[in-house]
Amino acid sequence: MKKTAYIFLALVMLLSGCGLAGNSPTSTPLPTLELPYFPKTGDTAFFDDFEVNDGLAWYLNKAETSETSVEGGRLKLSVSEKNWSVWTTTGNVDTPDVVIQVDTSSENEDETSTQGIICRFQDNDNFYSLSVARGGYVEIRKTVQGVQTLLFSQIVGKNMVRPKDNNLTATCIGDTLAIYANQYYLASAKDTDLASGDVGVIISTTQGASHEVFFDNFMAVIPN
Repeated sequence: MKKTAYIFLALVMLLSGCGLAGNSPTSTPLPTLELPYFPKTGDTAFFDDFEVNDGLAWYLNKAETSETSVEGGRLKLSVSEKNWSVWTTTGNVDTPDVVIQVDTSSENEDETSTQGIICRFQDNDNFYSLSVARGGYVEIRKTVQGVQTLLFSQIVGKNMVRPKDNNLTATCIGDTLAIYANQYYLASAKDTDLASGDVGVIISTTQGASHEVFFDNFMAVIPN
């Protein structure tokens, strides 16, 4: 029997251009912001709180410059090299449309190192990643045949991404990829090169020499 998941996300938007002058309301029109489609319900395809089986569903590995492991009931990804990425996927999901939610925690104070979500992962040379940095930087990246292309790359609001603990949501539905942090819609991009695949998590460094992120309560939902 399929379990129906109710996807709760209060979409919070910071709208400029409205304010008060004394006690009189202004007539300044609010800007129109069109959000990507966000489903209300779906079927749970995968969930892991990393309390049972020590993350056996995930690809875990320890290398010279990176590590993926399970510690204290959380999935840990770490990197000890500049301009480096490490990721892992569930090996249990293969779907075109998916909503992914995960809790993240990091003590890293570097504002350029990112943490994010992977969707439509086919292999290490073909996948999408949607990531944020504590400095408010957001990127949506496409990797096809090993060639990386930035579909979105911009600082969108430092206050939306918390310094340590965050809840991230990514939607990969149709040709639209979107990312949210702590109930804030951050960014979206459109692409059709990758049609379906697995889901996972990713971290990356640029200027920082090391980065460590813990992930918990990972959930992938196939929208109705």
